[in-house]
Amino acid sequence: MSMNLAVYINDGKRLEFDRGRPLPGQVRNRLEALELELDRGVDLPQGRIETPTTEQKAHFAIEQLLNQLARAHDDSAATLWCAYVATRLPELAAIRVTETADSFEVSLQFG
Repeated sequence: MSMNLAVYINDGKRLEFDRGRPLPGQVRNRLEALELELDRGVDLPQGRIETPTTEQKAHFAIEQLLNQLARAHDDSAATLWCAYVATRLPELAAIRVTETADSFEVSLQFG
């Protein structure tokens, strides 16, 4: 089983997080701060969730990750969101995004 979480956009690998590598202390601290922030609630397409589950927080984080990648300026924020998702959903192997002219489709691959 792969230890990595890969993010694909239109079948091209855009980002990969290696779960086998230890996280530096500064990254762990930022992830803990994100967790505390998300504990206060998240805005998802179906509305605001005041007490989100781990899965709901991960879905919010995936939205943030994809938004950061779409901006294409600085992948450091995208990398942080990817680390958040990878550490909260350990069975998630890939996030696949397929873009069309007017929308996009996201699929999650577990296992």
